Amino acid sequence: MNKGIRGSLLAILLCQTFSAQAQMAFNQGLWEFDIHYDFIGVPQSFPGFVTRQCITEAAPIPSISRPGQECTESLQGRFGRTFTWQLNCSTEWEMVHGMGRVHYMGDRATGDVHLQVVNPYNPPQPMLFSIRGKRLGDCEN
Repeated sequence: MNKGIRGSLLAILLCQTFSAQAQMAFNQGLWEFDIHYDFIGVPQSFPGFVTRQCITEAAPIPSISRPGQECTESLQGRFGRTFTWQLNCSTEWEMVHGMGRVHYMGDRATGDVHLQVVNPYNPPQPMLFSIRGKRLGDCEN
């Protein structure tokens, strides 16, 4: 094989490698997430909320916790720029378990969280959280 063809093949291989690495990366930093939720089958609208947090490779999961209702998250997998996790938002009187996913696209993100709420007074109730995010800048140290 002549040197010109080998050089071209090497350049193509390097471009593909860097392209694959760029697709696997996402923009770490301070993110703002707009979160809306609904109880499936309930026609009532619920107020959304906004949260800001530092997103890093080590902590890529947007939090849906609100004051007084702390959730614990456990990262389950990463598929390119998409992360999946399990979460538990249970309290003394109800169990709240579910799964979430978020997909980062440069300085934007979309995702959803599916929860099941179980308490002794009502039938199990599914909830759906919709997440939209945007990167604001670097994290404050």
